[in-house]
Amino acid sequence: MGNRIKSIIFDYGGVLCKPQDRNILKEMVYLASAPDIHEFEKTYYKLRGNYDQGLISGLEYWKQILEKFNTPYSEGLALKLISLDSAGWTVLNNEMLEFISELREMDYNLAVLSNMPADILDYINQKTELFSGFDITVFSCDLKLIKPDPDIYRKCLELINCLSSEALFIDDREDNIKAAAAEGIKGMQYLDFPSFKEGIKAVLDI
Repeated sequence: MGNRIKSIIFDYGGVLCKPQDRNILKEMVYLASAPDIHEFEKTYYKLRGNYDQGLISGLEYWKQILEKFNTPYSEGLALKLISLDSAGWTVLNNEMLEFISELREMDYNLAVLSNMPADILDYINQKTELFSGFDITVFSCDLKLIKPDPDIYRKCLELINCLSSEALFIDDREDNIKAAAAEGIKGMQYLDFPSFKEGIKAVLDI
């Protein structure tokens, strides 16, 4: 029989917040002069790692994207895209946040573990007090590490002072769940709130 879950670790994008706002995504596609959403997203995510990891700035990230679509670069355009990108990831998942409030009353340690660039982190902190309710927050831009690198999971466990067997990790991406599992952390893939709530109640026996 495994150890009792003491710490619950949440991804941000697609878990604590809704998936990227499609209207904002369409506006970014237009400003970047990308041929369509599919081509834009392919480039957006292909180049994203160094930005999330804090190895390049937002200006450099968007310069690279604009170059891919042969779109003339300007700092003003890049700043507009940074602002839109940040806003697109800040539609909060209120059902999840309400449920997390219930978990907080049950005395679980609560953490956030997210691949997130500094621009979006700053934007969220300016607009909300979301992260103040968590015991630990671990962001890729601060550690210069991104999921699914095993070191970022190890650092999160160290900060929350928890054994891997006592932790539950929720993420919307299967590859991140598998990487956590390789470190001995139980994982749940978030697909939608009703199935998540049913699943976590079974795992926690609440």
